[in-house]
Amino acid sequence: VGSEMCIRDRHFISAVSNPLLAILVGIAVTAVIQSCSASIGILQALSITGVISYEVAIPMVIGMCIGACAPVLLSAIGANVNGKRTALVYLLFNLTGAAVLMVPFYILHGILDFGLMSLTATSMGIAIVNTVYKVVATVIMTPLAGVLEKVAILTIKDKSSEDDEVEEV
Repeated sequence: VGSEMCIRDRHFISAVSNPLLAILVGIAVTAVIQSCSASIGILQALSITGVISYEVAIPMVIGMCIGACAPVLLSAIGANVNGKRTALVYLLFNLTGAAVLMVPFYILHGILDFGLMSLTATSMGIAIVNTVYKVVATVIMTPLAGVLEKVAILTIKDKSSEDDEVEEV
């Protein structure tokens, strides 16, 4: 039974070597357990087995960071307009940050073939990937805070402004 489980786990891990699928798995795991830190910890524990490469770990960490939006979005259901806008900005921040970092990363990886990607991920390496991603995403996204705010305001309208639009018609 133990060897069958190991073989099944290896098949699963190799199946998520597609970066988009790994991101989706990261989002799903974090959304279910509602904790990015816990899901990163689980990934670190799995890395000890030696079956996870950075090819899987990097996009999975990015997905886990996006999945951290799930509890925020759930709490926004009963929130006021500003609470809903804040949750939307958090989601947009994470989605945009992931796209802005991952697209150039994978383009460069396609050209330069980063040797790191085939290495077995370590707990420390996963922690470094998580930290570096969050710091770089914050540095890149901070100048766009005003844009994210405008998108949230345009997307989630005040109830009073909706009433004004109805009266104007």
